[in-house]
This record gives sequence, C-alpha cells and structure tokens, in this order.
Amino acid sequence: MVGRRWMVPVLAGVALLAAGCESPPEAEKKAAESAVAAARAAEAERYAASAYQAVTELVKQAEAQLGDKQYKQAKATYEKVKVAADEAATAAAAGKAAMRAEVEKGIAAVETGWAELEKQAKAAARKLKPEQRQAWTDDAKAVQDALQAAKDSLATAPADAKAKLVEVAGTMEKWTKDLAQATAAPARPAKVTAPARKAAAKPSAKK
Repeated sequence: MVGRRWMVPVLAGVALLAAGCESPPEAEKKAAESAVAAARAAEAERYAASAYQAVTELVKQAEAQLGDKQYKQAKATYEKVKVAADEAATAAAAGKAAMRAEVEKGIAAVETGWAELEKQAKAAARKLKPEQRQAWTDDAKAVQDALQAAKDSLATAPADAKAKLVEVAGTMEKWTKDLAQATAAPARPAKVTAPARKAAAKPSAKK
C-alpha cells in the first residue's frame, strides 16, 4: 500500500514533466509548408480544386492546434498536410494534362465550326444589314484573336485557353441564330390560279 501511495504522485509528475517537455513541431511544419508551396506552384487550386481545398482546411486545423499549444496533435496534422499537399500536386499535374487535351480538341472543333459559319455569312452577305455586316467583321476578328490566344496559352495555361474557347462559343451561338434568321426565306402568299379567281368571283347558286 505504501508503495502504491508513492507511485501515483510519481507517475503524475512524470506525465506533467513529459507534457512540459513537448515542443512545437517545427520540422513537420516546415515539411508541410514546403509541400503546400509545391502544390501551389503546380496550380492545384485551379486544376485540383477539391484536393487543394482539403489541404487548406488541414493547414487551418494545424495552425489552430499550434496556437493552443497542442503540439502532439499539431504534429500529426502537419504530417497529414504534407501527404495531402503532395497528393494535390500530383492531381494538379494530371488535371492540367487532361484539360490541355480537352482544350486541344475544343480548338479543332471550334475552328471547324467557325469555318462553316464563315461560309454561311458569305452566302448571306447581301441579306445582312450594314450594321450586321460590320458586327460580323468585328466578331470575326475577335474570334481569330481569341483562338490564337487559346493556342498560345494551351501549353502552360490550359484553363486560360478554355476560357477563351467559352468566349468564342458564345459568339458562334449568336451568329448561328442571326445567320439562320437572315437566310430564312420570307413566306410567300399562295398563288391563285385563273380558274380559282373566277370561281371565287362567281356568285353561289341559290337552292
């Protein structure tokens, strides 16, 4: 009994001493910060948004634990940050490559579609009003500029290239409708034949 009475306060003192010796997880924090920087450099926020969001949430959690001097918990969370940031960087690289391939196909499709619209615009040139012809000229130049900008940014910034294609798609949709309306043949009145005119003019016989 005497031994047990002495052991309890001794164990409590050891626990307090161990807690007092805990220090901020500087190494884990630096490793996590380096991984987050790498994920940011890989543009994870743009090409792996959900994965990067998970990283930012973990960073907030780790910083809060560090501020509350919960060093053991903060160490474990910073370790999770590093793993999540590494995964986000990998996901960003894959997402960027996938978007680049998608946009490359989109550029080809837009160029084909615009070439068809140019044929329609040429065929409908006489039916367009002067302001419509000027609007077509302006939009045609804007489309060519946007397509060139998309091609120029495709390799390094496929997200920017995709945004340019969205602009072009809006212009194409507009002109598809406008040209369809311009080329639509007006409805012609039904041709009345001579016998039909006579029949219409002849009074009906009384019964």
